[in-house]
Amino acid sequence: AQVGRIEAADKGTLFLDEIDSMSPGVQVKLLRVLEERTLMSGGEPYPVDIRVIAASKRDLESAARDGAFRSDLFYRLNVVRLRMPPLRERREDVLPLFVHFLSERKHAQEIDTYAVSDRVRQHLLEHDWPGNVRELRNFAFSTLVDAPDIASTATPSPQSLTDRVDAFEAALIREALRESRGNVSEVIARLATPRKTLYGKFKRFNIDPAAYR
Repeated sequence: AQVGRIEAADKGTLFLDEIDSMSPGVQVKLLRVLEERTLMSGGEPYPVDIRVIAASKRDLESAARDGAFRSDLFYRLNVVRLRMPPLRERREDVLPLFVHFLSERKHAQEIDTYAVSDRVRQHLLEHDWPGNVRELRNFAFSTLVDAPDIASTATPSPQSLTDRVDAFEAALIREALRESRGNVSEVIARLATPRKTLYGKFKRFNIDPAAYR
């Protein structure tokens, strides 16, 4: 008979990713296992001893309060809570993670962080990564496909004055959005920029104010 994930994790740790998307029926079954410490296997109760680590894309406490997640399961899981900030709040991790993903795809070949071109480094540090680590990993892989030498060349890509001005403008707008928590009216006041002009910059630099709220 096929061994399920919970049974396979007996005497160990079970990691449940994106538990906020778990169906109500599965939530009931998981709650029963956690409360009774038993699992039905082959029609017979099977004792299990597991530690559960659950990850969620949304605030489970709010989801439980809104009825989108079982409150009894939330309280059963909510023993130790760790918040992992999104990449836009820990930009110092972006470049090391990018190099790590490159190394994974290049058969663990060591890549010097400082050999990443200036243009790529600038994008890594200025982009807000709404898709977080998954988006960063996909970008690293696509970089190798589109330009295999872009991460290993020691020669920085030349930038025009226009490119540098654009990068500076985008950085100012993103910083203002972060400080104002996505309040566009406050950004307009901070930067003394007409609303129409600012929205044009949002479109040009692919900036979504909602991502900062």
